[in-house]
Amino acid sequence: MRIIAVADIHSSVRNVEKLIDIIEDEDIDLIVIAGDITHFGSITTVKRTLNPLIKTGIPVFFVPGNCDPLDLLKWEDHGHRVFNLHGRWLGLGEYYFAGVGGGIRSPFNTFIEYSEDEYRELLEKAVRGLSDCMRLVLVVHNPPYDTRLDIVRTGAHVGSRSVRAFIEEKQPLLVITGHIHESRGIDKMGRTTMVNPGPLKWGYYAVIELNNKRVSIELRSL
Repeated sequence: MRIIAVADIHSSVRNVEKLIDIIEDEDIDLIVIAGDITHFGSITTVKRTLNPLIKTGIPVFFVPGNCDPLDLLKWEDHGHRVFNLHGRWLGLGEYYFAGVGGGIRSPFNTFIEYSEDEYRELLEKAVRGLSDCMRLVLVVHNPPYDTRLDIVRTGAHVGSRSVRAFIEEKQPLLVITGHIHESRGIDKMGRTTMVNPGPLKWGYYAVIELNNKRVSIELRSL
């Protein structure tokens, strides 16, 4: 399975349109968005931003980000194959995809924020009834704490402890995250591979290939 992974679009329709030219030259099975489709926008902004991706006909799995509207927690568009992973899992091929959107509570009072306890409950809900985490792809807007993916410019780690605990316990195959724009990269935790493709608003994305239980990731830019 080949996946285009993006995060932190922040309403950059221009960069989404640039990505389409690349997608058309790739054999892509799925597009995954790890939150912040908009920059404090509305559902109308979400639809406008996603429209170029919808036109490809490739399924889109997403979670909302902390800068997305509250309405996005429940919105999806089955008719156009756009599916919301927030608090649940879906199967595609031989893999499972589960997700939690939003961010951990911060001083910035953004649209979608949770306490660590709330985030943990949402993670547990997202995989309820799923017994095989060895083929699980976890999509979370907020990265796990104390990794290469949660470091802000000051050098501080600002990720979620509940996400880290979940990964340590469940050991999913892959974690796709975002939120921390300056922490684009790849990391490992046990057998779990983790990636922040970087903000698409800056032109960053990743191509991921899943082959049985092997994960290959290429970080790219437009």
